[in-house]
Amino acid sequence: MAKKAVKKAARKGAGRSTRGKKLRVPFHSVVHFVQMLNDEGHIDQFVEAAEKYFITLDSASQDFVTKYLKKHELHGAMAAKVVDPCPNDPFRCNFR
Repeated sequence: MAKKAVKKAARKGAGRSTRGKKLRVPFHSVVHFVQMLNDEGHIDQFVEAAEKYFITLDSASQDFVTKYLKKHELHGAMAAKVVDPCPNDPFRCNFR
């Protein structure tokens, strides 16, 4: 009977999604993934498809990225190209 219960439990959980669960992925894995998309020529398609999704970073990861960008003098370039504080603003209030 124990074998049947184990098989039934395994089948029951086989199709579950990770939606709603937090998934810990090493930051360098995300970087490698994005680099692969770029190398294969799929980055523009991915960016367009991913516009409605968000990734949450913990404070240590945010600090790491901020310090790295500042150390290598990339912070201004990153902010100017990616972050628009006034998206869809007809008056273009982004003065960077």
